[in-house]
Amino acid sequence: MTLRFTFLLFFFSFLSCSDNKVSSVQIIPPQKQAPSPAQLAYSDHKDSSITYWQGKLSQNKPAFVMESNYFLAEFSTENLGIGNLAWRDGSLQANNTQGSSIDFKITKTFKNQNHLLTGFIDNENMHNCDLIESGRFFQRRTLRELKWNGIPVASNDYLQISAWPSSLNFFSDFKDCDKIEWELDLKAFDKITNLSDKEIKISNQQQQSFIISVQKGKFRLKEKQLSIIQGNGSLAFKITPSSKAFIHQQSSQIGITALQEKPKQQTVPINYDQELDAYVMDIEHINVGKSIEAKNAREELINFKISNKSDQDKQIRLVFQKKPDTGPITGISAVLLENQLPSGKHIQLSKNWHRDKAHKFQGTWYRGFTVLNIPTGQTRKFQYLSVNALWKGLPAASHNQLSLTGYKGHRNHLWEQSALGAWGESICYDPEHGLATSITDVRPLMVKSMGSNAKWSWTNNVGGGEFFSVYQSGQSKQIPHVKVKTSHLRNCPLLTEVNYSSELLGGAATLSYTASLSRTDDIVRGIYNVEYKVLKDIKFDRLVLFQVGADRYNYTNEKEFAVGHGPTLIKKWTASPGGNQYKSAAIKLDQKHPWVAMYKATPQKSGAGASRGIIIRSWEAQSQGKKISAWARERSVDLGRRQVSIADITLNPELKELKAGDTIKACFEMVIIPQFFKDYYGTNQGLQFALKKFENDWPMISREAEQNKQTLKMKKGTIIRKRPLVIAVENNSAEFSLEKGLAFQPVTFTGISSKSKGILEIKTAKGWEKCSQSDFYQSDYNNKSKSWEYSFSMPLPNPLIHHFRFKLQD
Repeated sequence: MTLRFTFLLFFFSFLSCSDNKVSSVQIIPPQKQAPSPAQLAYSDHKDSSITYWQGKLSQNKPAFVMESNYFLAEFSTENLGIGNLAWRDGSLQANNTQGSSIDFKITKTFKNQNHLLTGFIDNENMHNCDLIESGRFFQRRTLRELKWNGIPVASNDYLQISAWPSSLNFFSDFKDCDKIEWELDLKAFDKITNLSDKEIKISNQQQQSFIISVQKGKFRLKEKQLSIIQGNGSLAFKITPSSKAFIHQQSSQIGITALQEKPKQQTVPINYDQELDAYVMDIEHINVGKSIEAKNAREELINFKISNKSDQDKQIRLVFQKKPDTGPITGISAVLLENQLPSGKHIQLSKNWHRDKAHKFQGTWYRGFTVLNIPTGQTRKFQYLSVNALWKGLPAASHNQLSLTGYKGHRNHLWEQSALGAWGESICYDPEHGLATSITDVRPLMVKSMGSNAKWSWTNNVGGGEFFSVYQSGQSKQIPHVKVKTSHLRNCPLLTEVNYSSELLGGAATLSYTASLSRTDDIVRGIYNVEYKVLKDIKFDRLVLFQVGADRYNYTNEKEFAVGHGPTLIKKWTASPGGNQYKSAAIKLDQKHPWVAMYKATPQKSGAGASRGIIIRSWEAQSQGKKISAWARERSVDLGRRQVSIADITLNPELKELKAGDTIKACFEMVIIPQFFKDYYGTNQGLQFALKKFENDWPMISREAEQNKQTLKMKKGTIIRKRPLVIAVENNSAEFSLEKGLAFQPVTFTGISSKSKGILEIKTAKGWEKCSQSDFYQSDYNNKSKSWEYSFSMPLPNPLIHHFRFKLQD
């Protein structure tokens, strides 16, 4: 284009010199070049949002935060207004927290009587402030049981606050309402500009500005008081920072069409949802057969395209929705393909199945959220691929946010659930401790189900676990974890990776743990890469770095404990449950791949039980500049009428203080192993053989520690992390050998500069051959490195040496 433009200038200049009749020429500038695939990938993944509580749930009226790289909004549950609205420039590094407040005054009119909103019933534990959806893109909370002046508590009125990366949205759903007036006090802003009959711009002294747009209702502006008025109970407006260049809005110039290909061909309806402020694709869950084999293997494939005929680049918010029939909801994997290949684009997976208590969002539903940037004048084509139980023959690994709306108790907090397959939960997470502990329900894989002893259904709960519990002198409860933030790095269908970060109440330490689960056919392995940083000196009576079983949550009762490293047994003993104390001596874990085994559990009333274990895959800790070791202890616990024992990973029991600057980094692996050979109906021959020989005994955990320790030698590429394995490529390729691995283990290649098809090869007697799992890789875009990451399942039928290499297809 540049050469052609230069040639035209020369040509017309020549005519001007040689022919006096040509006096002037209108030069047409070159058209805007289309962005490259790498540029589009970065724009699709740069933006994100999160929500979290500023304090602990049980404190009086804590504020919650919704923030993105474009804004931070702190919402007061006491005053029902924005306590702090801070502008950000949209960069990944954006972290401004200094903003202005916007007070709200909300009045509803019914039968000519005005009623002022004064609060909501919270029972001092944030009851009725419900988290509906949460993840990388979309956050939504509702306030209910609203208190209006002059009338009884309105149990069916909902005040909704939600956030996309580019906007903060407000929506009312009030019953018995003839009119709403929602007043916003904008006195904290320096300048207010009326843009249209639906929009105003508010600016501060730093010329940082927001657009307030009314979607349902009309507004009246008087000086610095904005009133939004609606003639019924449904009002909507949003606040958008001016730093967001890609404008999202409903437009006749945006065209979206979708055609389902699997399980059968049909058109998929797409509508614009004002509450979600997004385009919604309503998907019918179509079963392909009544047999469990057909349901397990079922795939869902939808072709869709988005066209932008406007003169602006657009960021499209898209929601994939199913309700009320979602299929097997405990496991949901969904990915976006482009040109038949995994695109690396993230889909936030949110869902619910609770229906024991009346709530607007109770019942069974699934919503997958994503954002896609569509350049002006262009059309982008995608495929939506979703599975539940199996991903190309193996149980799919998924990590979803699970809403608790409709749950019989007053539960409203963050709850997340990971699964292998779709036959019940595998591991559940409660990082805000709204119920009990960070790890709650844990269930073994492909064993006889609870209640019926059937296959392919929910198995018994053997759960409970915790991270970084600090108990100070005379305290029976740990110091609360607050400001819990969640970052979904990858969520399906081969490997999950979700980071939970928080701090101790009072700010003495920060903690971070990244939870992973990978696709396999033998057992549940929870991988946890943790990092604890001490910011202020901490004195304590008891410090727990990691637990399996927890002080407040444990649903099994093992009678025997053992400690060892690799294949070696150090000590075994009979458990001494109950009493809330340590009854046995601590054991130092200073060898490679140390483990704790918990086995010979009391048999379940029906269905299978499990043996549990902890394996420390890496350890790096120091206090006052000196290296310190991990220790293991049996903790005897009273849980109501039940007396149980759990396993604690601690420091030296003589250590009663951590100093500012102390750090602990580790990789803990929690393994959940079928208790008996007869219970396991999976097809992994290695596990079957081991269970025949060592069922219900400590060698099953020792086998995991030794035979799955994954010793690597690199020929090309660099090891970034050992578990789950991450390798940085060289020129989009890597080569390595792996000794000691079991079943199917994940490997992620990072730093890939192109989204061409990835190939994983294994060396055989015939030479290099494509791996059996090569075509079924997972792609995730890394917005920090601006490159793709491909994850594969390595088939490891035995713990011998296997040679692998990765490359892109020519």
